[in-house]
Formats: sequence, C-alpha cells, structure tokens
Amino acid sequence: MTADDPSTLSRRISARAFSAAPLLLAVIALIGALGLAPVNRAAAMTVTNAWASTGSLPYDVAIDSAGNLYTADAGANSVTKITPAGVATTSWATTGVNPSAIAVDASGNVYTADAGANSVTKITPSGVATRAWATTGANPSAIAIDASGNVYTANAT
Repeated sequence: MTADDPSTLSRRISARAFSAAPLLLAVIALIGALGLAPVNRAAAMTVTNAWASTGSLPYDVAIDSAGNLYTADAGANSVTKITPAGVATTSWATTGVNPSAIAVDASGNVYTADAGANSVTKITPSGVATRAWATTGANPSAIAIDASGNVYTANAT
C-alpha cells in the first residue's frame, strides 16, 4: 500500500471549481447538515486527491460530530480514523470479516456491518472494538442508527 495507490485514498472536498455528481452532492449536504462545513449548492467544488491514506479496500465512510472521518476497510478488516486535520490512523480498530458499511451514533460509537462475519462490530470513541457485538442476517451491506440508538442493517437474506 502506497500513498499513490488509488484504492487506499480518501478525498477531501472543498469549495472551488468542480462539477459534482449526485452522490457527491448528497455527501456535501450531509456534511453541511452535520454542521461540519458550510454548504453552498451554487458554489463549484474542488477535490483534493490523496488527502489521507486509508486501510485496504475502503467500502464506506462515516463522519462523527467532531468531524472525524471513519472508513470501513474491507481488505484489512479494520477501521481507519482520519481527523479534520487529515491525520490518519489506519487500523484504528479491528472489525469482523469484510466490513462493508459504517455508521456513528450520537455518543461517538462507531459500528460496522461485517459482511463476511454476518455481524456488527461496535467501537468506542477510544477505539476499543467489540467484534460480533450483534449478529445479522447474511451479508449485511448497510448500517444505520436511529435517534434512539437502535442499530439496523440491510442484509442479503
């Protein structure tokens, strides 16, 4: 893994000249809704490549209330934490097999849907992981947390 390997890079988005795709607009709106950055839909955007390195095969991202970005790294069975300053800690926490989705609750706990283990890993804000914290149906591919702290996964079966 090198900083030039596109499969291990996160990108930082900042206001400038860019024609954004619908998914990018959704991410920008989410960042704005969380109060992490002002969102001006009329403003053009610039993508800064290689802002921070992640673990192997990052499948999903989540952002906490402090602006930390987390990636579910399926190739490394881990989570990378990237601070707002761009400081990356790869393998910040170990997950179950093949984490395919990630979410953060209001308390800062991070959850991964581990498709290869049919389970959820819960990670405290300090990085302590409880693998197989909950079992799921087969191949969970998405994870969400409601306002009450209930965790939901979308499963293949």
